[in-house]
Amino acid sequence: MAPADLQGAQINWNHVFYFSEIAAAGSIKNAAEKLRLSPSTLSAHLSQLESDLGVKLFHRQHRKLLLSPGGSRLFQHARQMFETGKRFIDVLSPTPLGFYPVAIGIVPGPSYAFAHSVIQSFLTSQAGLSLNVSRCRHEELEAALLESRLDFGFTDRRSERKDIVQAPVVSTPIRFFVSSKLANESLREVLKELPLLLCRSDSRVRSAIEDILDELEIVPKSVVVSEYPSLVERLCRQGAGVAALGRLHLDDDPEVRMLRLPRDFPVLTERLYATWVSDGENLESVKRLKPLLELGAIGES
Repeated sequence: MAPADLQGAQINWNHVFYFSEIAAAGSIKNAAEKLRLSPSTLSAHLSQLESDLGVKLFHRQHRKLLLSPGGSRLFQHARQMFETGKRFIDVLSPTPLGFYPVAIGIVPGPSYAFAHSVIQSFLTSQAGLSLNVSRCRHEELEAALLESRLDFGFTDRRSERKDIVQAPVVSTPIRFFVSSKLANESLREVLKELPLLLCRSDSRVRSAIEDILDELEIVPKSVVVSEYPSLVERLCRQGAGVAALGRLHLDDDPEVRMLRLPRDFPVLTERLYATWVSDGENLESVKRLKPLLELGAIGES
């Protein structure tokens, strides 16, 4: 059969899997040991795949196998495909398979930096673990979880879906911080001179903080919005604005201080949730995440 006539349904996907294992191992011998096949059998499978596709997948150089341009493209997509397949089976099977990098999504926002501590604990508590950590919007995070492209993720938004599980990571009251070098004045007075520094993932959406300030007729000189709390913290320390952040961000920082709030200022809370799908309880990654959350990787303030 000529390669041009080969249909997708006629591709031997076992051969593609064997190819991906050879590419990951760097040699037919190493892959054969892992797969418990003879090197000659594995080599035959590889030759058949190259024949079917009409593409040379490897170049041999000094007894080493180097991926060709076509082989590199195939390996990239095959690895993603088999990782997703293993993750799907992990969701369904009571016996977790593992063997794929744990995929984590993070929605940028005020509290996303606290996810880093959880990820650090997750990584150091496991042996030989590989991670893929990606940035995404809240809707993208939930879609990727439902499609088994992610094991779990972190977001500051409550989910409205019944098939999404969320566990609290951090809960901390929002406060207003300024540089300790500035005069000790009220929030109303300081905001007449300095911009309000906000951290949120969508700059197009007004925050509850802005709505409350409007209700109290407190008008900031201007508003600076960033997806990254580190920038808000830096500008605050430099005396360039008033940072509205959860107390845990800057509570023990000698370079800043909290502003006095009006008596009628309502309580606002910054939160972060770990998120996964409800039918993903069998995922080994989720099983290993839960104890860290129960121990309180961050806690409350």
